[in-house]
Amino acid sequence: MKETVSVVSKVVLALALLFAIPQGAQALVFDKFEVITIPGGDLFTNVGPADPLPSTIDVSMPGLITHVTVTLFTLVHGFPDDIDIMLVGPGPTPVSLILMSDAGGGINGVDNFGLLDPVDLVFDDGGIPLPDEAQIIAGIFAPTNYGPGDTFTASPSNICSTAPSSLALSAFNGISPNGTWSLCIEDDQFTHTLVDPDDISDLGQGFAVGWSLDITTRQEPPQVPESSTLILLASGLLVLVAYARKVGGLT
Repeated sequence: MKETVSVVSKVVLALALLFAIPQGAQALVFDKFEVITIPGGDLFTNVGPADPLPSTIDVSMPGLITHVTVTLFTLVHGFPDDIDIMLVGPGPTPVSLILMSDAGGGINGVDNFGLLDPVDLVFDDGGIPLPDEAQIIAGIFAPTNYGPGDTFTASPSNICSTAPSSLALSAFNGISPNGTWSLCIEDDQFTHTLVDPDDISDLGQGFAVGWSLDITTRQEPPQVPESSTLILLASGLLVLVAYARKVGGLT
């Protein structure tokens, strides 16, 4: 009898460990290299959404999100204070947040002319805010919104008309990363002072050459069954073993 109880205890322990084995973290980078043309807000017409709208990345990986970082590659724009950038996650009721809005300031006394050179911008909750009234340089920045109430042009899927629902990338934590992620970019203001009205580059037009998602996930361990369920499973296994020994001569 004691031997049987001991065997049952060992089987129960083995089953509990089997169900409770944690799955490790996994980090993958998904990128999309395409030219995203951003309007510059000329004196009358050149304002509105970027092309394409949205730019999308399809993600497929196991687990639930624990961390998300977004990178914009080679971002150029004459008037960065006019740019609104929103990230929309996957799913029927997606999480969305503003990565950058109304950031960047004047340089050399020219209103809003603050992003003269191509820069890579990394957005991470652990970064510092983008400057409000200073030139933007490459770096790691927290999502920054200096002008709440931003609206975006409706895209063919209407995903860009989603109202921002969050303030931090951590809002994606705990959800599945799988599906289509969307990046919506808009120039929402007409141009301010130009350095040289005859120079097309002064119209504030801009572009990016792509973006990426760095996503970390962790698979949750299966829920451990109740102890009574484990005992029943163990007992059933013992009955099967005893029957196999009796019928097949198993030792």
